[in-house]
Amino acid sequence: FVVATVASAVALRHCRRIVHAHYSRVATHDLRLRDATVAAKYASAAWRAVFYTTSLSAASAVAWHTGAFAASHNYCMWPDRPAPTVAHTLVYALQIAYYALDAHALAFASSLAAQNNERTLLLVHHVATVALLVVSYATRRHALGVVVVWLHDASDPLLEVAKMRNYDMHRDATAPFLAFAAVFFATRVVYYPFFVIAAIVACGAIDRLQVFALAVLACMHVYWFALIVRVVVDGLRHGGDRGNNDPREQPPTPPPPPPSPNVC
Repeated sequence: FVVATVASAVALRHCRRIVHAHYSRVATHDLRLRDATVAAKYASAAWRAVFYTTSLSAASAVAWHTGAFAASHNYCMWPDRPAPTVAHTLVYALQIAYYALDAHALAFASSLAAQNNERTLLLVHHVATVALLVVSYATRRHALGVVVVWLHDASDPLLEVAKMRNYDMHRDATAPFLAFAAVFFATRVVYYPFFVIAAIVACGAIDRLQVFALAVLACMHVYWFALIVRVVVDGLRHGGDRGNNDPREQPPTPPPPPPSPNVC
């Protein structure tokens, strides 16, 4: 597991460099984005879109193969249950490596991620996410972990596509952003607390600290969804041009939708 996580971190760093370089060229040469900051944000959004799509595909394959969504009692897998499969290990290693790298960028690097006005909240979220993933893997609650990964990655590719379209001033980002808002609400605001958390509480065997950590994530989802609703309302009010009123970041003109919560 440790070897897989380290290997995933190394692979992600190389993949991020390659994808970022490619889409930086696309932004500057094909789309002719003159602002270097906007071009860099376009490339960063492209990298996140690639990662979230890959992670979502992997989690979907594992969840479908193992029947993780079939019955809520599968969310509670205790130490006497079978150990995680290789597929579970790869999904966990990929997620932990990504959030650890992103947390490092938020805490230390002078990157686009570190420029976010709510980087402290995101950093706390990433640290909590890594801790929950490690604990759920060690205690063989990997069925729960894969479901949570799937729920949180389901909406993220749509957001990154919306941001890429918004950075390209000639393309409308309304459709993918509204799709993102709908999927975010269904997966994180509704299904996650009322089906996943409710199911594991009903098991009665999960410790309270982990339930509390999962509940903290649920509260963050409600907060972020409130920001999403604010973006939608402001967009309707101003006909798609909201000025610089995005509470999540200091955007270019016109501003992008709020950045992904990047949850586990």
